[in-house]
Amino acid sequence: MGQSFFTPNASIALKLDNSLSLLGEFVPHSEFISSSWFLKKNPWFNSRSYMNAVVNYSGLFKFAVKYEYEKYFQINCGVKRSSSTDLPYFINSSIPGRFDIAFQDASIMTIFADLLFYTGPNGYFYGSTSVTVSSDTLKLRVPYVPWSDASLAYGYHFAKYNLDTEIKLNYISDVYTDLLNNSKLNSNIDLGLKFSYQYRPKFFITLEFSNMLFHQNYTWQGYQEMPFNITAGLNIIL
Repeated sequence: MGQSFFTPNASIALKLDNSLSLLGEFVPHSEFISSSWFLKKNPWFNSRSYMNAVVNYSGLFKFAVKYEYEKYFQINCGVKRSSSTDLPYFINSSIPGRFDIAFQDASIMTIFADLLFYTGPNGYFYGSTSVTVSSDTLKLRVPYVPWSDASLAYGYHFAKYNLDTEIKLNYISDVYTDLLNNSKLNSNIDLGLKFSYQYRPKFFITLEFSNMLFHQNYTWQGYQEMPFNITAGLNIIL
């Protein structure tokens, strides 16, 4: 016989004026998670060790404030929290170089802020940052849940040269790799630069640089991300 869950939820949205709005949600729910879901997050996941499961998130809420100034910029910030008695997380597998899934009674709370300057004469800018506090019943951090995460991007269109440029910085820090919090990855820093030149209508030449700081980045223990890399390509819109 299948399991059944009663998960009432509620949400509210208030627009205080033309610029400011509030959003609140309380949405406990049950989620079916298959091995393919974990493979998308971690390509080194040992899918043969995992059976499909239903995770019950008993407490999940979100509160956000959005401020928009005409068509110049918008700011979105808030806090969200989720908890579960069987929260899934990655652990090292008995097979070298692979990862398994384990479950733990834990909660995750994230404070976030997003800033967007719309495209204008000075280009565009987007920034996103968050701080996440994860904790199990022993007040230890959940593996592979970063403490801080930030992404910044600035782009500019050189109309005279039919050239689009973008510089982007991604930063992730304080990621533990085990439940006892004895092992931690180095901070992940990735500075990139991208160019797109319109040679003809619907014909673009692209050039992209990644990891320009030559930083040793790791998303998963034992697997270093791509070092300094240059990618060139053609984009034809049919």
